[in-house]
Amino acid sequence: MSDNNTLSYKNYLARVEFDGEGRAFYGRVINTRETITFQSGGAGSLRTLRVRGLCESAEEDFRQSVDTHLAFREELGESPDKPYSGKSSFSACLRERTRRSLLQRSGVHLRR
Repeated sequence: MSDNNTLSYKNYLARVEFDGEGRAFYGRVINTRETITFQSGGAGSLRTLRVRGLCESAEEDFRQSVDTHLAFREELGESPDKPYSGKSSFSACLRERTRRSLLQRSGVHLRR
């Protein structure tokens, strides 16, 4: 993803938003079933150096949140869910189902 409000770290992708009222960046990892969130301090204290359109502080907080989550799962003796790559068999399955549905609607009989 090349959005300027998307960050990537260790194959995890996060969507970052800005809360104008709280003057803070916050975000959530979007390619796993697990909940991994982060929040940067108030925007007034953020560095002005920008990385891909986001303050460097938000990226640091995202990385720290992922590392903390992975360490916590390891401490529990559990493997974290792998981030979704977007190259899943679900899309192939969906394509097959769509194809079958279209063929059935057109009156073509499918053998199993």
